[in-house]
Amino acid sequence: MNSTLKKTLQIGVSLFVGILLIYLLYRNTDTEKMLNTLLNADYRFVFLSMLLGCLAHWSRGVRWVIALRPLGYKIQKRRAFVAVMTGYLMNTAVPRAGEVARCMFLKRTDKLPIATSLGSVIGERALDFILLVSITTTTFFVEWEIIKGFLDKYADFGIYERAFYDNLWLIWVLIFVVAISLVFMYFYREQILKNNFVIKIRLFLAGIWQGVSSITKLNRKQQLFYIIHTLIIWACYHLMIYVLFFSIEETSNLTVMAGFTAMVMAGVGMVIPIPGGTGSFHVFVMYTLIAYGIEEQPAKTFAAFAHGAQTLMILVIGGVSMATGLYLWARNPNAKNTEEQKHSF
Repeated sequence: MNSTLKKTLQIGVSLFVGILLIYLLYRNTDTEKMLNTLLNADYRFVFLSMLLGCLAHWSRGVRWVIALRPLGYKIQKRRAFVAVMTGYLMNTAVPRAGEVARCMFLKRTDKLPIATSLGSVIGERALDFILLVSITTTTFFVEWEIIKGFLDKYADFGIYERAFYDNLWLIWVLIFVVAISLVFMYFYREQILKNNFVIKIRLFLAGIWQGVSSITKLNRKQQLFYIIHTLIIWACYHLMIYVLFFSIEETSNLTVMAGFTAMVMAGVGMVIPIPGGTGSFHVFVMYTLIAYGIEEQPAKTFAAFAHGAQTLMILVIGGVSMATGLYLWARNPNAKNTEEQKHSF
């Protein structure tokens, strides 16, 4: 099986899974009631949520510009934003393709080597992953009673607790296996390091290190702005969900912490390799709202509303961004715009 056919099948299967999830989730939904809720929604908050999404993506582009400065590249902010939005547009069709797409965009427009830009992207993803884990852990601790109540309602959580304590011996077995593995790796380290798979992993980790280490090379002002834009990104991710609560009457009384929980679970849904998080986003957000006492029908409606609003924003702005990129390439496919290279942060 060639790589193109394999990739096509992967995309087809993931899209089928997404459509199947949507069907199973909404097949018994009162469509008339859902449409009535959407028609009576307060679209001021929908528009605000979309603006916050744009702000998050703009800050992601600016943060990328800052990270590339120590590597010797002065990229214009609006081009970085267009590249980021092009990447998000690609993600709606092909999961995980956006990172490469935005790097290819800057290669064509600014002659930025893909390996260099991809290293910085991997670095920022590593940082975002650390922040997501931190936010998730904090949210679960703060909202544990609500989460545990939900799990007890839909699954016998006590079974898992008892299973854990009754099988503690497995932890010791795991520790022993890990210790033996480390000893084996130490004595056969030379052969292991020559393995092609291990070499690929080392190159991947080297790319992450290159991207992460670029942050340490920033001066104090650049580091400050890098941190500020990181905080803006995650604040906007939270507010995108939270302000949307006020657009529908049934969710308008949800708390700020409910917004954090919904953001985390929406993030989990988007990480699943399904185009645009279709289906997976809806499932995780819907059950999150149910955990906070929202009835199933409005929870489903909100999940569709939230996903639809952000997808529309990405399709519109991402589509304009991609069209802009194609126009620039067609207009001047080989030349480097030296005037824009003079721009500095």
